[in-house]
Amino acid sequence: QSMCMKNVQLGMNFLDCISELTNCRIVLMPGSCWEYEGYNGACKETRMPAPQKWFTWSKRTLLDALRIACSEFDKQWYWMRVFFVYGPGQRKGSLLPNAYELLSRGEPFEVKNAQAAQDFIHIDDLCRLFITMLDKQPPSGIYNAGSGKLSSVASVAKAVKAHLEQKPFPNLHPDGIKGYYASQDKVNSSTGWSPGLPIEQLTTSTLEHF
Repeated sequence: QSMCMKNVQLGMNFLDCISELTNCRIVLMPGSCWEYEGYNGACKETRMPAPQKWFTWSKRTLLDALRIACSEFDKQWYWMRVFFVYGPGQRKGSLLPNAYELLSRGEPFEVKNAQAAQDFIHIDDLCRLFITMLDKQPPSGIYNAGSGKLSSVASVAKAVKAHLEQKPFPNLHPDGIKGYYASQDKVNSSTGWSPGLPIEQLTTSTLEHF
């Protein structure tokens, strides 16, 4: 709770700083896919469930503040609901760096739930989307920032093994994966942006950072 409160205050301070800058015409802020809490399937930006957790409340509070500040000072605004980012700089304990570190050392990596799945987006794709938003300048609003597809934990682990040219996991066939992922209808029709390679097609340039 205290960290969420702190993040709200930092966000408010940021909006105070840029609100009266006349040469700042567009404000882009990162939201989170966790705003879709408790949902399965394709998430459209119109979905606005009531916050059930402090984190979701903090994001909703900053979204409302962004709307008000940009309306008052006549600025365009974009609230980007970012899904699960991977790539250079990623936290060591997260799925991909952890799997790569263990498997590259020849240690076992346990896939506890093969059906668990998330919408992964590479940091380069995310940066490209942010730049595209600023270049194309679609209408102000909420936009998803994800790959638009679900990738299972099992498929990511299998991709790391394949990259390391190791024997595949035995009897690991994730069927019926469930989760939530970004609907890309709005961002694609507004900007023409689409993500690059899926996380299953891992490259050396991605893994060498871990």
